[in-house]
Amino acid sequence: MNAITDFLNLDFRLVFAGIFSFLAGLTAILSLLEKVSGQLGIELRFLRKKKEDHELLLSTAKKLEQSIKKHNQDIRELNGHNLQIEENLDKLTKMFVDKNINDMRWEIINTAEKIANHHRISEEAYHHAFHTYDEYEKIIKENGLVNSEIDISIEIIKRSYQQTRKNKEESGVL
Repeated sequence: MNAITDFLNLDFRLVFAGIFSFLAGLTAILSLLEKVSGQLGIELRFLRKKKEDHELLLSTAKKLEQSIKKHNQDIRELNGHNLQIEENLDKLTKMFVDKNINDMRWEIINTAEKIANHHRISEEAYHHAFHTYDEYEKIIKENGLVNSEIDISIEIIKRSYQQTRKNKEESGVL
């Protein structure tokens, strides 16, 4: 019990001041030792380790900086490639839409030409022509284009279909 009482009666300010003074003195001695060994060309183990750690830290920081620069450059290149891919995709999409529109136009024009040359057209061919025309109109609207090339052809097909239906009704086939 006396030991505890003696411990509690200690002046802790002096204890902490003593510990602080000891550490400050130790730091000063190590600093002085570092300077003296540097001037004498003697390399102490703990100083060598400290120097190696410092050089490793500097080397790592330099490599990290280079990696960040490379990463930023790669991102810039990637963004450039993404823009190029996007432009090419837009071109391909436009080419595909143009090809589809052109194919549909020719299908409708060929059907109208067959009718104009008095070829028989089946019911399915009429339905296919109307379906193709509906798809054609849909694609034209979706892409902000104007239908100007097959108006006459679709009118020929519609009139022929109506006439065919009328003839079938009159003959009692329907």
